[in-house]
Amino acid sequence: MRWPMAWLLALVCAVVLGCGRSGHGTGRGEEGPVSPEKAAALEDALRAKPSLEAAKDQYRSAVTQMANAITALVPGLTWSMDMDTWTGCGGDYEWTRAKAAYFMVGFSGPIPDDKWPQVVQIVKDGTKKFGATNFGVMKDKPGDHDIYISGAGGIFKLGTQVASSLTAQSDCRISETDTPKPSPSP
Repeated sequence: MRWPMAWLLALVCAVVLGCGRSGHGTGRGEEGPVSPEKAAALEDALRAKPSLEAAKDQYRSAVTQMANAITALVPGLTWSMDMDTWTGCGGDYEWTRAKAAYFMVGFSGPIPDDKWPQVVQIVKDGTKKFGATNFGVMKDKPGDHDIYISGAGGIFKLGTQVASSLTAQSDCRISETDTPKPSPSP
């Protein structure tokens, strides 16, 4: 199996397995879900942010702009939106209806080493509006690069080897269809 395909399958498996809710606790000493009141309070706090649908529109637009700028810089490179979905939230929001927008762009080939710094700058510039300014390098070898840019608004990852990919995941949001639940009666 080719490496890009193996990587893509591993990523899909990780996303699918990471989204499940098993009921075995959060790993933070909790044995089960939080109380309905606590979940409602967490969700209510998220309602101060734009909805999941608004986040999806905003992230999709940003990822599309970055992908277009990257392909304009690298002759012959094309891209496709391979994932346009959402994922469940973990941590404090594990037992809520909160979700994060998730996108993955696949490129038709690698980003050449001589273009890599310019492409990284395109992604850095495109992520600033999300508060994503924490820059990190996972790999940086000739022909094999992986970086991330994270912050309060989410995380973006860019990698290249045989092919290239750009992913984006928003912070946790509440869907427009997830209306507040009425308070339980005593």
